[in-house]
Amino acid sequence: MKVQITLGIVLGLTIAFQAATGWAESAVRSAKHEDYAKELWAFLQAAKYQQWHAVTPEADFAVGPPSARSARHFSRQASETARQASGAVIVTEHFVGDPPALTAVTVRLKREPGYNARHDDWYWVHYTPDGRAVETAADKNPWAKRGFVVMEEDGRLWVFDSNCPELSKYLQDGELAKHVVLPGAGPGGKTLKGPDASTLDRYVVAKPGFVTRLEDGRAWVFREGAAELAQFETHGELAKHVVRPGAGPRGMTLKAPDAETLDEYLVAQPGFVTKIDDGRVWVFRQGAPEWNEFLEKGELAKHVIRPGAGPGGMTVRAPDAETLDVYLSACGL
Repeated sequence: MKVQITLGIVLGLTIAFQAATGWAESAVRSAKHEDYAKELWAFLQAAKYQQWHAVTPEADFAVGPPSARSARHFSRQASETARQASGAVIVTEHFVGDPPALTAVTVRLKREPGYNARHDDWYWVHYTPDGRAVETAADKNPWAKRGFVVMEEDGRLWVFDSNCPELSKYLQDGELAKHVVLPGAGPGGKTLKGPDASTLDRYVVAKPGFVTRLEDGRAWVFREGAAELAQFETHGELAKHVVRPGAGPRGMTLKAPDAETLDEYLVAQPGFVTKIDDGRVWVFRQGAPEWNEFLEKGELAKHVIRPGAGPGGMTVRAPDAETLDVYLSACGL
């Protein structure tokens, strides 16, 4: 049977997404994307993707789960130019352990120009080795962070590294016999569960636009692409840096190359755009029209102010009270 991929997916509607183990009842994925993920997996098996061109990217892909050096990549397109064109398909196999064991598979599809400018028009699905879709680019999961698979169960969040073997065990058997619980440590004060404390700590400190590294119970914070990050990865502790004792999630001490990086990190939250201006933080929902007005004029004629209510006691401003309430709740304030 020939399996055909239909790229014209309709976005928007969501339905309850429930795995065979009954681990979640969150409306995170539309019926069309769920069916499409199954169709795509069937296509990959029929097409024998492991016989495609082996790819060695110069850097990790900017969208989808991150890849370790042990990952293997396959593409239907032979040239780099073709792999950036509409219709390109790239498959990544993720391995963990010694000897390496396959723990996950990510497929990336290059869509038509204008499909999703923020992600350079890429659509992706992340699977367990047996073909169960655990994440897609179109999921509406408020707890998602890159590099982690997060699932809500009875008001608690189960957190796994995207490529860890425990994820498949959890989906197959339910609650792990060995796991760690952190009451109230998650977004909005939710209790976190995971295979180990390191996974949960890394999830708690992760934020979009930043790279974090845990070291002796402290969190180093860098802007994505910062030169200091490469220096830290090569040489360790920076000779010049700023320290904020107890300022981070769960009371962690934060370290960064400069105070501005720490301030921006502390006010950042998924789903929001923030801007520090003269010691105050402006907050906008992603995609809000007021953000463009603010960029143009530097101020909103109509806005709400909460003195001292933000992270670190900052005064917070936003287009409306609802935006502020949701943002402060996400900050745990």
